[in-house]
Amino acid sequence: MWTIADRTFQSRLVLGTGKYPSFAVMRECHLASGTEMVTLAIRRVDLGAPRGENIVEFIDRE
Repeated sequence: MWTIADRTFQSRLVLGTGKYPSFAVMRECHLASGTEMVTLAIRRVDLGAPRGENIVEFIDRE
């Protein structure tokens, strides 16, 4: 286990959100890896993107 502030993680694996051919592939890779934490480049976040095309929608933020 790994504890940061008040959050405890079962996995120490941290993955990024770059270099995937699509957001759907990225999500599937993250799920398959078992990671509980991902890094996200702010420049990749487009809050004005149409529904279903924003990277934040493909990341489990819980």
